[in-house]
Amino acid sequence: MSDNRRTEDLPRAFGRYELIEQLARGGMGELYLARMEGAAGWAKRVAIKQILPHLSDEPEFLARFADEARIAMRLSHGNIVPVFDMGEVDGTHFIAMDYVDGWDLRRLIRASATSGCLTPVPVALRIASEVARGLSYAHTLRDDDGRAMHIVHRDVSPSNILVSRAGEVKVVDFGVASARSRLGRTLTGELKGKFSYMSPEQAEGKKADARCDVFALGSVLFELLTGTRAFEGRNDLDTLARVKKGRRADVAVLLPNLDSAVVAIVDRALAVDPADRYQSIAAMQEELGHALHAAEEPISAAGIAAWAAETMAVPTDAGAAPGFDTLLRRHVDEAEGPDESEGELPDTASIRRQAAGHTVTRSAAQVSESLLLTQTRTVRRLRRTLGI
Repeated sequence: MSDNRRTEDLPRAFGRYELIEQLARGGMGELYLARMEGAAGWAKRVAIKQILPHLSDEPEFLARFADEARIAMRLSHGNIVPVFDMGEVDGTHFIAMDYVDGWDLRRLIRASATSGCLTPVPVALRIASEVARGLSYAHTLRDDDGRAMHIVHRDVSPSNILVSRAGEVKVVDFGVASARSRLGRTLTGELKGKFSYMSPEQAEGKKADARCDVFALGSVLFELLTGTRAFEGRNDLDTLARVKKGRRADVAVLLPNLDSAVVAIVDRALAVDPADRYQSIAAMQEELGHALHAAEEPISAAGIAAWAAETMAVPTDAGAAPGFDTLLRRHVDEAEGPDESEGELPDTASIRRQAAGHTVTRSAAQVSESLLLTQTRTVRRLRRTLGI
């Protein structure tokens, strides 16, 4: 059955569920909004993730996926999307989880960039703090015999962080990354965009513990604050090389007015050596809490909800001008001529404002790239200074 047919014949029955709408499709599966009914007219909206049929030929993957899904079903925390069912219907493996009415953080970050605004610092801190709270619960969970379960997410990224319309922040897809790692081949579509959040030890293929989630959350926080990925390179291999070596821009240079305590949180979380990071996500969450309390405008769940609603009210434009990081890399990489000694070092904040579309009309489509073209040599110097 073709993909078009699968989406056009909705709604349709799927075991005890009714699939209503396809929400997303990736390299591993398809995500559907579904309806579950019970006695006396009881009904509930849920999310169904179906594993793509070709993965049924990977028995090791299916076994690991089932193991990790069973572990995910044990997780019960306000900052984690609950998984409550798993099984197989007509040869299609699936998991069922609560449906979160809202947006993933990737969409919110993109919409914020399109509007020409960076995420307010208190909002970024509150989101990171809520994610850390959920991860800390999972990291410290014990089984029925009191033994540590050593649960690690391994794939903390904006697409796996959901923000509801009520301002709730929830982590999704526990265990999926571990199952994916058992595949005998690379799922290019599923991994695309994930390399920027891998820890150096993951990029090296080494065993990763809970501190890899600390690193990933630090990368998410960096992106929330600056509007650009910490380690994104020209391609996946370049991104992995940057992650391994810790080559990234200094958040204090990009945001010179950012509180030093927040800069310290980002820097420590993104340490290349796991021994130099926070040794637990709980320790990172504690310092995020201190930074939140020190903020001039503490943020509540209602504040998160208001920010998300306002951000998503701005229509996203697929043809909008690229952001700061894209423009910077493009013009540095296209530059010709060995002379890098002339000109003044440009102000990164002013370049970022232009790249983000901070013009009188606040339209990203009116970003002018001519300034960056004429400042090629000085931007080269900027790249060396920032270590990117």
